[in-house]
Amino acid sequence: FQSPPMAQNIKVAVRVRPFLPREAGENCVVGMQGNTTTITVEGAPKSFGFDYSFWSHDPTDSRFAGQEEVYNELGAPVLMSGMQGFNGCLLAYGQTGSGKSHSMVGYGEEPGVIPRLVDHLFRELEAARDRGDELKVWVSFLELYNEKIHDLLYAGKEEAHDLLAREHPKLGVYVPGLTEGVVTDAGDVQKFM
Repeated sequence: FQSPPMAQNIKVAVRVRPFLPREAGENCVVGMQGNTTTITVEGAPKSFGFDYSFWSHDPTDSRFAGQEEVYNELGAPVLMSGMQGFNGCLLAYGQTGSGKSHSMVGYGEEPGVIPRLVDHLFRELEAARDRGDELKVWVSFLELYNEKIHDLLYAGKEEAHDLLAREHPKLGVYVPGLTEGVVTDAGDVQKFM
């Protein structure tokens, strides 16, 4: 899979996940047509335009967007831009239970964006090594919650120290003190997750 770098700096995507078992029998108030997402509450529809509107509510629907489609549209371009030297970030935002983990991590036989990106990354790295390039990969995981940064790899018994995001004029945004681990393959990354 080859993808050109993203033409714009920021892309916004929304995704409607399938109902959870506790939601069975409820009415879905979200509709999608192309890149337009419409929410209808109390009979009043409101429509919003996004770069991507992924309909993942009903797998029998012809418009259904599965994990691979979401990865190909969002994850792969970020990876390929990164392989060309550009910084990238993929951010999942939403309420508890809204589908962030479903999209980013996935479950069972349907891996999400992160495991697909990691597999793709190490295939690209293998090709680069075959060309004689020397590459090293470090991984870190953080969570932003209630405006605080949580180091998801921190293994200490006491609570991790306060972490703050910083911006370097050449390197971009970074978090000093964030735990990093060296990885050599997708299995190493999975161990950290």
